[in-house]
Amino acid sequence: MVGSKKGEIMGIRGRRLGITLAVGATVAGGGLVAAGEADAALSSPTVTANNSGRTINITVTNPNPAVDSAEKFGSACVPLVLEYRLAGVGGGEPFRWSPEPDIDAEPESIEQAGEILVSAGIAPPQRSASSSVTVPSDGVYMVGAVCESDVEPGARSVGGVPPLAIGAQTGVPVNVSVQGRGITASVTNNTGVAGSVCTAAIGELDFSRPDPYRSEPNWEDPGTVTVTVPRDGYYAVTGVCVTEGTQPGELEVVSYTKPAKVVTVPGGATPEADCGMSLCLPVRGTPTP
Repeated sequence: MVGSKKGEIMGIRGRRLGITLAVGATVAGGGLVAAGEADAALSSPTVTANNSGRTINITVTNPNPAVDSAEKFGSACVPLVLEYRLAGVGGGEPFRWSPEPDIDAEPESIEQAGEILVSAGIAPPQRSASSSVTVPSDGVYMVGAVCESDVEPGARSVGGVPPLAIGAQTGVPVNVSVQGRGITASVTNNTGVAGSVCTAAIGELDFSRPDPYRSEPNWEDPGTVTVTVPRDGYYAVTGVCVTEGTQPGELEVVSYTKPAKVVTVPGGATPEADCGMSLCLPVRGTPTP
């Protein structure tokens, strides 16, 4: 038997909470927490994605070679969907997803085990796998994949596509221009709320970075915002309007742009090869106003 016990395939244990790779990395509820620092590189997966309404369709291709083993794949690449959300708006935690296969069979071969993974949307070496997920609301979603090794502890790679902005834009109108790494955002206050002020928040869309760039809203001089971002990539620009709250110094959000406007600076970017211990955690925007 390839699986030593029911529900286990080459060190990958299928559960309703996720899958566990032999290296001890756990995909649970859409977040992947690495077992250790990468000490050997894997080639990055190729990812394609599109959406039909709120349904996101993903195909992941694992370019890494298989290993000469009856018990190990060498690597497996898992798709991920992560929501970008401005902190303090929207309610609840940002949406995150990865396949959560229930594996009840004991495969007779490495080939059969690979077919089980492919059917769940997870790509073994030199294979592609497709999956889809329906997100709960309109918004901006980052789509990518993470490859983990089951023979080199800590080895991983990531790949992604430009973020998907799903839904018709509502809320605060925001016009954006990009020149080099400079982003200028002009916000129009359309709230009709007396005493409200509006500005823009800018957030980097990179699920692999432990500390993505976030701009701080300027409530003292609202309106047009210009920032210089630190690197190429994809950025969400959100118009936010607030009023004074009931407590001194408190601000209350009365309207915001959803989905945020996504811009490319200047030519986009791929995720970093090693995401570290905070790999693929949900991404929020600027602090609550």
